[in-house]
Amino acid sequence: MAEGRQFFGHPALAGQIAHRLQRHFTQGSKAGASLVVGVFGEWGSGKSNLLQLVHDVFNQQQKDENPLPVIVVPFNPWRYEKEEHLLVPLIKNIQLEIEHHVRDNEGFWAKLNLLDKLKTGARFMGVSALAFLQAFKGKYTLLKDVAEIEFEPEKFIQGIKEGMKPEDVKLSALDSLESYYFEFEHRLRQYTAGDDGFRLLFLIDDLDRCLPEKAVEMLESIKLFLDVEGCAFVLALDDEVVERGIIHRYRDYIFQGNGQRMDDKSLAQLPITGPEYLEKIIHLPFRLPQPSRVEIRQFLRQEYAELFNSQQATDLLNLFVNHIPPVPRKQIRTAELVLLLQGMAKARNCDGRIKPLPLVKLTLLQLYAPELYRFGRRRFRGFMQTLQEWAGEQEWAQKGFGKNLENRIKTPVAGANSLNEQQQVEARNYDRFYAPLIEALEMAAHNRSGFDPFQFIKANPLSAEDVQDLRIYFSFVDEAALSEEERKTETSTIMDAEAENLLVAELPNVDEFLDLLFSASEGSWQSAVQMPELVGRVLDEASFKAVLARLQKPDFKSLLSNPKWLKVLMPHLDTAQSAQLLQLMGNFAQLLPTPLPDDPAVEQCEPLFASAQLLAVMRPSQQQLVQDTTDATRTWLTQIVTKHRLAVPQRAEAGRILSDLGDLRKGVGVRKAADFSHAIPDIDWQEISPGTFHMGFEADEKLHEWDERSKPVHDVTLPGFHISRYPVTNAQYACFIEAGMYKNRRFWEQNLPKAAVQWLEKENRLQPDHWEDRRWNLANHPVVGVTWFEALAYCVWLNGLLAELKPGDVVKGAKVRLPTEAEWEYAARDKQGLRYAWGDEADAGLGNYGDTGLGQTSAVGLFPSSKVFGLHDMSGNVWEWMSSRNLKYSDWGNFRTIWDLLDADGEKVVRGGSWHVPARFVRCAFRSWDLPYDRYDFLGFRVVLSV
Repeated sequence: MAEGRQFFGHPALAGQIAHRLQRHFTQGSKAGASLVVGVFGEWGSGKSNLLQLVHDVFNQQQKDENPLPVIVVPFNPWRYEKEEHLLVPLIKNIQLEIEHHVRDNEGFWAKLNLLDKLKTGARFMGVSALAFLQAFKGKYTLLKDVAEIEFEPEKFIQGIKEGMKPEDVKLSALDSLESYYFEFEHRLRQYTAGDDGFRLLFLIDDLDRCLPEKAVEMLESIKLFLDVEGCAFVLALDDEVVERGIIHRYRDYIFQGNGQRMDDKSLAQLPITGPEYLEKIIHLPFRLPQPSRVEIRQFLRQEYAELFNSQQATDLLNLFVNHIPPVPRKQIRTAELVLLLQGMAKARNCDGRIKPLPLVKLTLLQLYAPELYRFGRRRFRGFMQTLQEWAGEQEWAQKGFGKNLENRIKTPVAGANSLNEQQQVEARNYDRFYAPLIEALEMAAHNRSGFDPFQFIKANPLSAEDVQDLRIYFSFVDEAALSEEERKTETSTIMDAEAENLLVAELPNVDEFLDLLFSASEGSWQSAVQMPELVGRVLDEASFKAVLARLQKPDFKSLLSNPKWLKVLMPHLDTAQSAQLLQLMGNFAQLLPTPLPDDPAVEQCEPLFASAQLLAVMRPSQQQLVQDTTDATRTWLTQIVTKHRLAVPQRAEAGRILSDLGDLRKGVGVRKAADFSHAIPDIDWQEISPGTFHMGFEADEKLHEWDERSKPVHDVTLPGFHISRYPVTNAQYACFIEAGMYKNRRFWEQNLPKAAVQWLEKENRLQPDHWEDRRWNLANHPVVGVTWFEALAYCVWLNGLLAELKPGDVVKGAKVRLPTEAEWEYAARDKQGLRYAWGDEADAGLGNYGDTGLGQTSAVGLFPSSKVFGLHDMSGNVWEWMSSRNLKYSDWGNFRTIWDLLDADGEKVVRGGSWHVPARFVRCAFRSWDLPYDRYDFLGFRVVLSV
């Protein structure tokens, strides 16, 4: 048997079972009959592992000074399930184990005067196997190679009898094989009884993988040994499997020949129940306890550190602990599958598009609610949003939920004439969509795995972006196979600014599309536009006219003022169709008032933002149809972001929409190069005057042991330099990617440290981590997921653009680079020695850190500028890479000359804190560090320009 894994308290349990077995064998003739220990547990609960540990512990005990003469016989009946009877391979396994011991431990057994008895015992087992084979007839599977041979038992046994040795015949006065069958128990005692016999310990595993009737057959075989001294069994089984086997064995009592299905009354007529049957065989029943949540957490972190030990793994770990049944094999199986999928995504260079949480959520459905998973994959991608809508209802997960939903949605056919248009749509959708979805949900809820789809869906809603992108997760392997150019082409079919030849959809069932699109459920809207025929395409003219016809009916006119519905439809209209729809709408008059409120109340923000989001998903050619509204909305959103009057969550949402609509603030995005051939970063440089300041924490600023890293205070004198007003944004970093700099190996080899070139060759990256994840890749948010090497390469690349980037008064010879930590701290706090960039007191309304509660990056400049120099996001949003090495301030005098060498290996300082840390980490003088190849969703950079 394989070596057991030591987790979930199994070593202690195995030790107790092994100790009890030792006591049984030590008692010898006093023990009387055999001992049977039953380890109960469902499939995958760790019974096999426990059995392996019992084997390991018992073998270790056998190496002590006074070992017992015990032959351990591991047996897996599942391997022999096709045999006519399991007793034959069981006895054959005894023979092989005895022969193995004779061959490998001859000296030991000779010392115990048991060698001859073992040899004759092995022959006895071989002949007994033949005897039982003659009794059962049939075919036999050769051990080891699992090959089947067909034969006539009588002829085969006769041949064996003719070839038997004289000593085999002399074992008994009865010299026929039949006597072995009838006398087996009596003859076995000759070898295992008394103080001069050897003992047999059977470890029977995987009974729950057998068919129920085969599991009972194995237990029936054990009865031959129950009264034999010197035998013991440890059985790993699922008692529910045995109970089903008992029902199968005595099914004639249940059905009584009348074809009736079994019920409680018929079950009561069984001559013996499952528990009663097990009670007669198993002396020590032991149910394997389920691991606690704490044990599951510890196990996952230990065994799958690459999944669960990062700072972002909390949500992922909670998914496993809270929703996967606490069965070791289920946890292991799920973790292995997630690792496989992530590895596949990385191998295909699409791991940036595949977010861990949505991938794991669909993986859980695939494994534990396959009916739901297949529904979503084969039918409609909007199924998850529909389920999430239902999960918000009071009746969710209560008994009769499906029936209540049916009564509410589907009116009886008899009253169909009185249904209005909306009710008719819902009644048709019920049969097409809702009823199969409810059936799949309820089937998933009644599985034996212990997975609760109702709780899972309610507790783990997907974001709107993830719901919209589920198509990618369902088929990401196929999607990943697309080249980078193919992916661009696919995306541009909907979003290309100047697309004149958009692909036109050919819908196979326009009526079904219309019913889904005009349903009251947002999930149904998604299902409509995510039909495979419509993905990446626009509606044909006939289908669009059918849409317009429905919109003019009284029941559906309200959709023209529903920005969420319009946002789903608009990307699938060409420019001419968009113009007709806008005319029907009244050119946004119902959606965005004129003028927009300077200081909207919180309750006004949601509907106004929803309308602004509609503008943001429109192609530029569509936006031109409402250019005045687009420009006014962009200006309005910019004012919300920069005036800092609304609460932080509303400002953050405005920043996200502004990113999609186009953030035109100076220093945030990009601008055209002088020759208009390409875009370049629009860096807003802030001049920092020369000066001397106190660097580090004063004595009264120490709050934690880490603060020692920022001590002692020392004076630093700096020449003047320029620093970017904001961290480098995603829009600005995209210029580096689009310029092909990841593919330009010569650029890296000629300009960057050797370690950077080695990193690029090893990782073969074409973009930062999280680059295709909308949560981290909004254009006006700081770029994250970049290593120190990538930040350094970006600076070198910017130097080639200095003619267009540098301020007019910068002298010749200026250079773009990463800031030193002295430059950064001086720019953040000046000679005033501010604790935070905004002042001396923590304030969650003045920077994006843990207490702010956003849980992600925010648009740059969302918070007021620093108290000195007018810089933004110096305290919070993202940690920023420095050029400086992570050395002690006490060594400042000795190491000043090498402090900022770019070719130095080792840890690099990061400054400023980020969105996920407490206030003490965003203080201006606080120092942290990372390795140059680290890349996180909280780590970015800004640049300086100096002589």
